[in-house]
Amino acid sequence: MLRVPRRPKSCPPGFLGRYRVATGDTLGSIARFFRRPLSQLKRANPHIKNPDQLFPSDILCVPGNIPFPCGVPLKPLEPVPAATEGLAFVHIVPQGGQAVSLVAILPPVRHWGNYNQYQGQVVVGGGAGTFSRPLFQASSEEPSWFTTISLPTVVSLMPNTQVRILPSNSVTGAKGPVIMQGRLGNCLRPGGGCRNTKRKSKRGRRQQHRRNR
Repeated sequence: MLRVPRRPKSCPPGFLGRYRVATGDTLGSIARFFRRPLSQLKRANPHIKNPDQLFPSDILCVPGNIPFPCGVPLKPLEPVPAATEGLAFVHIVPQGGQAVSLVAILPPVRHWGNYNQYQGQVVVGGGAGTFSRPLFQASSEEPSWFTTISLPTVVSLMPNTQVRILPSNSVTGAKGPVIMQGRLGNCLRPGGGCRNTKRKSKRGRRQQHRRNR
């Protein structure tokens, strides 16, 4: 018998992250992974009627102030060459903390001046600080750049968290202007918008069919 994965209708504040259960997971092991009391995890997941029984692909609400995993496009803040694009993807890492992976199509760094690298920044705010890491180029012939910024487990990403890309000089320490930026309050869960678009397009096709009859 094919079992349909259990999914929450919504997640409570502070538990907006989503976690897909893997084989061997228990509610206790997931609570330890996220460093939260088991009782909190139970309360956040009332759709799991029997906490001692989890099945692979069940979806749980887990600690988080934004609905990760999710992605947010990075918008240019400076005039940029055509085809300059960027995306930030929020996810968890094996250590149990949150991370932001950046993927971008960027012009050569020296387009901006005396700089030799791009730097990704996650500005959490609220006194948590700014976390940064260089972006790495896929190859000298490709304009693709990427990096992953892992955060300490005590830091939680917030809706007002800013993700930035800027040029910098690793020798002098100089930093250029922020050229791309995104706000995690605009983070979209994978497939969220696509499902709505499909529903609208189906509705549109039905309306068109009725008009044509």
